Amino acid sequence: MMHNHNIKRLYITYHYRTYNEFYEFFERLNKQFPLIGLDLKFSRQTEDKIVAQRHVSDINDFLENLFRSTNEVVESDLVITFFHMIQQDQQINDSKEKPNDDFSSRLAHDSSSNNRPKIRIQLKYDNGKLFVMVRYANNLPLINGNDPNPYCKCYLFPDASKSTKRKGKTIMNSRNPIFNDTFTYEMDLSEIQKRLIRVSVWNNVLAVGNHVLGEVDIVLSKIDWSKENARDYTFFSIDS
Repeated sequence: MMHNHNIKRLYITYHYRTYNEFYEFFERLNKQFPLIGLDLKFSRQTEDKIVAQRHVSDINDFLENLFRSTNEVVESDLVITFFHMIQQDQQINDSKEKPNDDFSSRLAHDSSSNNRPKIRIQLKYDNGKLFVMVRYANNLPLINGNDPNPYCKCYLFPDASKSTKRKGKTIMNSRNPIFNDTFTYEMDLSEIQKRLIRVSVWNNVLAVGNHVLGEVDIVLSKIDWSKENARDYTFFSIDS
């Protein structure tokens, strides 16, 4: 007698976040869902190994309670974006499946394209308003060997008076920031389609002045507003 067996390989993926990133995520959750009732006992990352072990237990309890929350919370853009796999997650997961030498050579081969800085932008037009949702950025450049302090700016061009300028919050010490910024413009669709939107990411350094890390231009006349418009844009080019 012949038996047929279906064998499936189980893939496990890992997401890497610092404690500070978890705590910032926790603060945003409480702001968006004030009745959620989640708690994190420690406010900042530590080098102390004993305290760090407590952090692990703290995060495990936090995650367990989070995923027992209502669908409104668990399926919110804030939660989905935080756990979205970013560039550093993909690279480390790949390295666990590939020999080190193969992984290194593949990274070198892909560095000119896959490792270029990118930004996730979602566009929506509803009830006379344009919503520009900047979700996250990947692989931002180091600044003098240090992680940048990135934040977003948004303009609708042409705009001689800079009245369409919008600015998001600063994310400290991150090459892979999760912004979740939403910029809103109340404007007729016919006018929107005459515009070009520019989203740029800047490094916030008070001592020497802010400078741009990258930007992308989106021609709004080429957007199909009947579909979901969420995609990754590569910096330093005009995407449409």
